[in-house]
Amino acid sequence: MIFAKPDGNGAFQWVRLLGGPGNWTGWLNESNTPGTYFVAAYESKPTATYGMRLWDSSSKLLFDNGTPCAQITNVITSWAFQGATNTSVGRWVFSWTASAPLNAGGYMLINNIAYDLPGNDTYSKLSCGWNYSSDRVTAVLQNIGDFRGDSFFVPLLFAKPVG
Repeated sequence: MIFAKPDGNGAFQWVRLLGGPGNWTGWLNESNTPGTYFVAAYESKPTATYGMRLWDSSSKLLFDNGTPCAQITNVITSWAFQGATNTSVGRWVFSWTASAPLNAGGYMLINNIAYDLPGNDTYSKLSCGWNYSSDRVTAVLQNIGDFRGDSFFVPLLFAKPVG
């Protein structure tokens, strides 16, 4: 899980996760917005040289105190529709906004904005903009085809690094 925040007002546009399961190598933000990030492990690995480890009944490692993790601080699930613009034949840009705790120092989980949203016969490109002065995020979908623009259900998770 990759959590990131821009240094100032900026956007995460068409984020791509690089690599594959068991071999993730990084991520790329097409907008090149400078910022900071941290990676929280999805599965514990035996990394600590001392401390605490917990296993389940089948000897699967559940927790290692050396594995980086995150403390979820906020989740955004409600979006206010800002409008839609028809930029060319068959192409629409939809915008939503929501209040966000940007000035609280949290990082946003980018994994869920890193994928195109599928439609019946096409897809939508998702980007997310930050505005520190208003403590708001804006989600923008660039779509060709059949997106239902009156609703948006992608949640944003914010967290701080632990450990």
